Amino acid sequence: MANDETLLREVDRELAEERQHAALQRQAPALIAGAAAIVLAVGGWQFWQARQRAVAEQAAMEFRTAIEALAAEPREAAEALADFAEQAPAGYAVLARMRRASLLAATGEAEAAREAYRAVYEDSAAPERLRQLARLRAAALAFADGRAAVMEALGALPADASPFGYHAQEFAAVAALDAGDYDGAETMFRRLMDDPQAPAPIRDRAREYAALAAAGKAGVNIKGQARVEDLLRALGEDAGEAGGAAENEAQGGADAAPAGEDLSSDEPAADDDAETQTTPADPPSADEPQPNP
Repeated sequence: MANDETLLREVDRELAEERQHAALQRQAPALIAGAAAIVLAVGGWQFWQARQRAVAEQAAMEFRTAIEALAAEPREAAEALADFAEQAPAGYAVLARMRRASLLAATGEAEAAREAYRAVYEDSAAPERLRQLARLRAAALAFADGRAAVMEALGALPADASPFGYHAQEFAAVAALDAGDYDGAETMFRRLMDDPQAPAPIRDRAREYAALAAAGKAGVNIKGQARVEDLLRALGEDAGEAGGAAENEAQGGADAAPAGEDLSSDEPAADDDAETQTTPADPPSADEPQPNP
């Protein structure tokens, strides 16, 4: 009896082993395929990462080459930046488009610069804060064409609860002041000066210019005192500080900028003086005088 039980257990064990072996044989192709897929996936991911790094490094080199050409051949540099933006990774592409717009403004091509900025702020794929900065710079260039052009460039930005939104409100108030709408300008400036969320420099300027608008509303000739260009330079200086963060945000999408590469500003260094003389669209240097009406 005991021998029979032992024999039955051995038979059961052998049957179980045969079933396991058969199951492994059936599943072996799937297991091998799964393992191969994992190896291929890891290898593919590593290849993709290496490829992305190579593309970013190449883009950084081409971007630097285009920037270095600014001082010697600004027009050729503008064309090079346009070509580069067409095929560069997203982060470098939008920085190149902003730099090209700045270069066009610096060389007196205000209309072309406005269109270049428009292309950035209408691009839904560009970083939001960079689109806002492009609106501000386009609006500053639009002052030559009057209040309506300024407001068109600003779009809905004055209603945005962000630092650039406050700058846009200030631009709108300046446009009203420049157009002789002293009542509207005073209202907007007072709204800014009473807003505890507005940045301190904006509140301080709003206080000064609200008084100036009130004087104009009372019949005082303020044309000589309402130096729109000076105010725009002050606005541009503050917006430029905030703009550096926006441009760094775009740089983050550039996938590994080279060490030492400073992309925090899109201003052509060789053309700083020309820009502040020809247009207030882009932030001036920090040593420019503040408005003192």
